Amino acid sequence: MTLFYIKTDLDVAGPFTGIEIREASLAGIIRPQTYLSGSADGPWVAAEHAGLFSETGVALPHPPGTAVPMFQTRGMPGAFMGPFKLRELIGFACQGMLPPGTELQSDPSRPWIPITGTGILPACLRGDLVRIEENGRLCLRTVIPADLEQRRQQLETLQSPIDRAKQIKASGATAAPSHSKAVVRTDQDAAVVPPPITSPSIAASPTPSRSDATTDAVASAVPVWNRSLGGLSTSLVRLGALVTRPKVAAAVLLVAMLTIGLPVAYSSWARQPIPRQKILGEWVSSLPSTSETARPSVGVGFFEDGSCVLVNASGESWTGDFEWAERTDQGSKFRPLDQVTVRYDSAAPGHVEDTVVPSDGYLRLSGFVKEPPRLNGHPVRDLFVRRSGDLLKVGYLTQSHWVDGRHGLLAAWVELQRVPETSRSVEDILRDLPEELPTGNQSAENAKTICLAIDEAIRGREFEFKNQKAFRHGCFTFSQTVDAGYLLKHLGVPDVARPLREFEKQPSYNGPSMDGAQLFRYDFIDLFLSPEGELMFIEVDLDAV
Repeated sequence: MTLFYIKTDLDVAGPFTGIEIREASLAGIIRPQTYLSGSADGPWVAAEHAGLFSETGVALPHPPGTAVPMFQTRGMPGAFMGPFKLRELIGFACQGMLPPGTELQSDPSRPWIPITGTGILPACLRGDLVRIEENGRLCLRTVIPADLEQRRQQLETLQSPIDRAKQIKASGATAAPSHSKAVVRTDQDAAVVPPPITSPSIAASPTPSRSDATTDAVASAVPVWNRSLGGLSTSLVRLGALVTRPKVAAAVLLVAMLTIGLPVAYSSWARQPIPRQKILGEWVSSLPSTSETARPSVGVGFFEDGSCVLVNASGESWTGDFEWAERTDQGSKFRPLDQVTVRYDSAAPGHVEDTVVPSDGYLRLSGFVKEPPRLNGHPVRDLFVRRSGDLLKVGYLTQSHWVDGRHGLLAAWVELQRVPETSRSVEDILRDLPEELPTGNQSAENAKTICLAIDEAIRGREFEFKNQKAFRHGCFTFSQTVDAGYLLKHLGVPDVARPLREFEKQPSYNGPSMDGAQLFRYDFIDLFLSPEGELMFIEVDLDAV
């Protein structure tokens, strides 16, 4: 296999295979002016003269019959898992979109391998190979230690602290009793030893036994009326010692178990992810309790059937599905010795960045093709969820970092509160709105107030546009009170919220344009709103009544 080297500004990168060189040129890493060689010492040849580019400077594809592998990924943020081409992974690594802890798999029968052992990708992560945009700016890249490959054995040791702990043996834990330094005293040792006899007269007298001397000494110190109870008291003390010692041991054991078990149990409980049932329902952005005129700017609905609605008071809304997923960041085996930080995104104004904890839930959004849905104007593909009392926090990933071998995530959070339940129907709430007078373009299309527009839509009317007539159960309407924020606050999250399709737009003369309009569906009533959230048209579905 032929290997190639790339000459950089400060060093030589390589060796790389021919497929990696071709993929790097297709990814924009190798340019026509990049120098290549078959050895690290040269001679060097420009890539434009090595058959990698056409005469116009366009990167050429692989020769026919070349087998270019595809890679599945594990550990990347977002909902994308692959398969990816190598050129795509090279682009991700140079733009800071590929975490150093990502693992790759080219075939299901082969094991997962870290990107630190796949040839050209570590060079992109270290910054040896970078990508220059058309305007000459350097793309964002990640930074990891340059000697990461030399520290692989240290990394493996850090990855398995339990295996290292098994090698530690407790010396003295199984020592025999004979080796113990403790001294056991007998009853004879505890007895009082009398002084030696020096007087001849005393020595000639009969010597009492040690037990008799001890008994006499004790008897002389105790009153006469209490001497008869001495033997009984001694027996009770010995019996109490036999009964108390097991109780004390059991109490000490219980305290030790509580001291060790409670923190372990609490830590295990705190790491349990939030249950799925905790996030179901309708949620809108939190409002200050002191302001009655404040209106929510965003609404989120999670429903039992797996559907999801993201509502923005201004801009595009979205209706799709969500899937409860397992977090792969907690199982990552990447443990760098130095501090590593990868920035994926920046928090939108008003969104608070905070650390992602193990108890936070993680879900993926699906049902979109090109443009991802937006949360309060910020594009999202997946969400972290967290319950904080009666509030729900939803967030999107902004940063990943490794400090002292520990992996942490940072997310930007939006605080939501549950929509209060009401027994009134949507139609009754809309009919109770006060009468208003039209202004501007609202009178050009014979727009009516919401109450009259509902009656007009139920009866139906014939619309004419460019000599074409159509009968629809709808009516132009207006309101200075009702907008997207009012609907979220008083009616909650709609059943459906999405951009208005082209065939659904109502033609009008000299009226408001429906370009970029949104559709909010509550029960059998469809409300058309402008991109700014203003009410424009109302339509009813009599089949759903």
